[in-house]
Amino acid sequence: MSDPRPRRPLVRPGRAGGVVLARRTALVLATLGWLGSLPVTVERLRGGTGGPYRALLAALVPWTLPVLAVAVLLAAVALRLGRASGRRRAALLVGGLAVVTLGVHTAWVAPSVVPDRGAPVAGASGPGGVTLVPETVRVLALNLEFGQADPAVVVDVVRRERVDVLLAVELTPGAVSELRAAGLETVLPTSSLAAEGGASGSGLWTRLPAEALDPVAGTTFRAPRARLTVAPGRTVVVTAAHPHPPLQPAWWERDLGLFADEVRAAGAEPQILGGDYNATLDHAPFRALLGTGLTDAADAAGVTGGAWPGLTWPADRSFPPVMRLDHVLVTTRTLAASDVSTVTVPGTDHRGVLTTVTLR
Repeated sequence: MSDPRPRRPLVRPGRAGGVVLARRTALVLATLGWLGSLPVTVERLRGGTGGPYRALLAALVPWTLPVLAVAVLLAAVALRLGRASGRRRAALLVGGLAVVTLGVHTAWVAPSVVPDRGAPVAGASGPGGVTLVPETVRVLALNLEFGQADPAVVVDVVRRERVDVLLAVELTPGAVSELRAAGLETVLPTSSLAAEGGASGSGLWTRLPAEALDPVAGTTFRAPRARLTVAPGRTVVVTAAHPHPPLQPAWWERDLGLFADEVRAAGAEPQILGGDYNATLDHAPFRALLGTGLTDAADAAGVTGGAWPGLTWPADRSFPPVMRLDHVLVTTRTLAASDVSTVTVPGTDHRGVLTTVTLR
């Protein structure tokens, strides 16, 4: 015998409407999160070449990780709240796409997270129990922004951090005079300078014995080089690097390629190239430069190395820097980087990169 009393609905109408709204909202937001990250994915796959906006989009890969992670969670919420199979299929599709994209982007970022443990450290034991005391060079790379960086602060950082090599880009004749007046050459007496107006000048100062070398030929901005004697029989070539920004894509790609050619031509000799590369790991021309056998100091130190992710630009806004355009690159087989940090100097829109480079 059937019960004549009306059955109570499983979900109250008002609550059912709220569930539907929550499911739809979660699905829409998850879809928007994935779609918003899609142009970044496409440009990263393309290499970030061909124009400034493409380069900008490719450089945003690290910032898509939290967006995609939230998209995955929202898709999961929509899946949980969906009852009809069609609704669940939509949530599964969006969630699956977000998971795959998140995995790809994570794989792109992951190489910069794991530190390099290949360098000997002071006090470590070598073969036969001999204590290794490796030769080290303290390097500071800094964009002076048309020579406007505060010279007193620059010299103070050099003294306080016991910098051995200063690699300065956007070095103007006026900045050279101001740095000398602030006492830079009492700390770093040897130099190889190519100061010019605007952004095209560069230079290097060091406390180590140095032999000036020919600059990197053909680059848009000047790229002076020198061979430093770190210890008897131990030398390293240092270069102040400043490729043209991707506002002119062909010049940017050419400059990065010329630095890569210079590294290849140097053979097995240890190399340190520091400056403002106007590029990140998400740009194919910069990855090609690293592919010549170079390691980015901030990546070598890894997520536990102090500076990671080492964002350097822009440094003069009301918000923190959002990109790592400034790098100290070292030859992977012969050098190792550690103790990486960024340095803020008033007057410039770039943070400097400070690192200790160890000869292996």
